[in-house]
Amino acid sequence: MNWLLIKVALIVAISQIPLETKALEENYESNFIQNESEEIVGNLPEANVILYATQKDGYLKNFNLKTNENVQHFPDWTNVSNEAYSPKIFYKDINSDGNKDLIIVLTTDYGTGI
Repeated sequence: MNWLLIKVALIVAISQIPLETKALEENYESNFIQNESEEIVGNLPEANVILYATQKDGYLKNFNLKTNENVQHFPDWTNVSNEAYSPKIFYKDINSDGNKDLIIVLTTDYGTGI
């Protein structure tokens, strides 16, 4: 039950991020100094969103979400580094208010032992 509450809270928090329709990649370095070990782990051109993270000890950590000219840092986010379970990004109107919401699904563990 707790994982469901965490995911709902994440969706609500992410849906508050302002989105516009500009190219992101060329302005990324002017707003945030990219760490050498940071890599793109998700990209959604429809929403002009790029998700960056650092891989360490089998997990993706230190996420940075780039939307237009804004960068938001999420140091507590974690995702397994297995590419089969990479972060999923969706851009849908989930609460029927007429505005699309940004949804990021992270996988913190997988297998039969969870």
